[in-house]
Amino acid sequence: MRIIQVIGRSNSGKTTFNRTLCTALHERGAVAALKHLGHHTFRLEEGKDSTVLFETGVKMAVGVDDEKSVMITRETALPVLIRQLADQGIDYLVIEGFKTFSFPAVVIGELESDHCLLRNPTLEEVIAALPAFPDLYTIGRLIGEGGTGPASGLVWIPSSEPDAIGTALIRDRKELVQRALEPLMGKGISFRYQQPIGGVVPEQVLIAIIGAADSASACRLLLQATEILDRAW
Repeated sequence: MRIIQVIGRSNSGKTTFNRTLCTALHERGAVAALKHLGHHTFRLEEGKDSTVLFETGVKMAVGVDDEKSVMITRETALPVLIRQLADQGIDYLVIEGFKTFSFPAVVIGELESDHCLLRNPTLEEVIAALPAFPDLYTIGRLIGEGGTGPASGLVWIPSSEPDAIGTALIRDRKELVQRALEPLMGKGISFRYQQPIGGVVPEQVLIAIIGAADSASACRLLLQATEILDRAW
């Protein structure tokens, strides 16, 4: 899931720009929009069933009609919300605001920022720069891409900096993981190397076993994969 953050001062045109951006991204995949409301507190409609249920103290209340679902949750931590959206199969997340988070950002207007990737860009410039925005993968997304059937997965987090694999120094972490796990390819293993995203996820490798004969076989493959990574890293 590509995370595209758009920041700027109030009334700088962020929402207008995001409307156009979300429309363009929708042609490329599933899009979610997340906006920081700042001091403009969102008011739940008084007396409505969903509001009444939420006021009982539940963590989440969901109202569903024939066209949409409306979810009210007590979760407000941006990193948690980002991971939840990635788990749901979102391809592009457009975040408006939250400028204290140091994601590579599109800056609208003259706001000073030490993590500005593009300033007052055209839509075409943002689309061309998509690979430069952070890409988040989750184990739920990885398992979900495997289709139906039994699945197991884990997240492996390195305990040290990579040095070498064999005799060749490898500076590309993704290449290191690819070479290390190559002997297991074709046995139902699937993996993704996750670059660290500050405040959201550390550097890690997501490993999934799809369609294993049984849980014991899946566990053995997962254990083998982690042992290989431990030796290679």
